[in-house]
Amino acid sequence: MRQLIVIIDALGWLTAERLEVLAGELPFRRRLTTVFGYSSTAIPSLLTGAAPSEHGHWFLYKRALDRRPFALAGWIDRLPGNPGRRWRVRMRLQEFWRRRAGISGYFSLYDVPLRVLADLAPVEIEDTWAPHAFPDTPSIVDVLATGGRSYHVSDWRVPDAEKIRRAEAALDAGEPEVVLLYLTEVDAAQHRYGTRHEAFETKVRDTAAAVKRVWARMQRNGPVGLSVASDHGMTDVRDHRDVLGHLEKAGLRRGRDFDGFFDSTVARFWNIRDLPGLRAALDALPGGRVLDPGTLEEWGVRFPRGEYGDVFFLVDPGVLILPSDMGSTAIAAMHGYDPAHPTSDACFLADRELPLRSEHLTAVFPLWKRRIEDGI
Repeated sequence: MRQLIVIIDALGWLTAERLEVLAGELPFRRRLTTVFGYSSTAIPSLLTGAAPSEHGHWFLYKRALDRRPFALAGWIDRLPGNPGRRWRVRMRLQEFWRRRAGISGYFSLYDVPLRVLADLAPVEIEDTWAPHAFPDTPSIVDVLATGGRSYHVSDWRVPDAEKIRRAEAALDAGEPEVVLLYLTEVDAAQHRYGTRHEAFETKVRDTAAAVKRVWARMQRNGPVGLSVASDHGMTDVRDHRDVLGHLEKAGLRRGRDFDGFFDSTVARFWNIRDLPGLRAALDALPGGRVLDPGTLEEWGVRFPRGEYGDVFFLVDPGVLILPSDMGSTAIAAMHGYDPAHPTSDACFLADRELPLRSEHLTAVFPLWKRRIEDGI
């Protein structure tokens, strides 16, 4: 049986059930515990069935332990007038480094200071949605590429409406046996509006309608299995923490007392001069906690070389690190919190009861593989 597989970024379990997303079409509905991190972590785990420590993708940037692809950034940061802070200059540098490093996956400089960027390395060099993106943990795209079946995979670079249009065009042209869609605008709408806004709910309903339209088009030539999954949920933002400013007030400066990266919900530290002092300062900051090694191991994010950091400070659900290296503008909702929090839960929805081996994000890949190969 042919298959339509859809990933709707940030369609959390709570939202899917509250808005009854495709409830009539997809009666098999399961809550999924996600992995710790962002889409840069969860999408690889969804596609491969592997933990982050196995497929290697956690955050968008890691420490440059071996080579420094952005070493030039340190020199640019020292130029008179701080040209590296100008938007146009940063966009040109972003494209320059994308070509120079051979990056085909998602890559953005966001608000990362160039002096910090100089000591970082990109993680998503290969296109996540291309074959062989994860050499040690083959993905569902590899299953399609080697399975001898015709297939269509959406281009993550274009808007959702264009992804739907191209999928419909592919069906009209050749009727691929498997269509894999990755839709991202539900995620963007929540960042902008939050999880309860009318504009966001309209986006969810429009996305569900588009999925139904593609499914109906595929079913013109026979039965088609439909599976919808998400990578994580979303949490409304209720408070902010200036972690870097707090540390500076405690006498700790980045580049002198530690190196690190400040993401939207996680602050990472390495090259720490005074570990007890840093721990004391972080412990005194309300609205978050330092993650212990046991928790990192349990969540599948222990990296022996410390390429993502040595100390990790995670804020509580609903708290946003602001400013951060990702930006200085407040947003309505965010993800990347404790995976056990209910608003973090992802979802799996299907047209029939299926043998999902567990309610964890990594259980989806083997089920999708079986649906494709055995037609269940």
